[in-house]
Amino acid sequence: MLGLTITTLVGVPLGSWIWQVFNWHVVFGFVSTIGLLICVLILRFVPKRIVI
Repeated sequence: MLGLTITTLVGVPLGSWIWQVFNWHVVFGFVSTIGLLICVLILRFVPKRIVI
């Protein structure tokens, strides 16, 4: 839950600032790039099978 709080406290002002300085396309590209990077890292480091 701490990650969600930090994301809200940092992400909203940062996204608003980037939107004001550039435009919404840059914010969309930034968030999309981070999301794609996270997906690649999950596929790389999370085990495919969990042995119980």
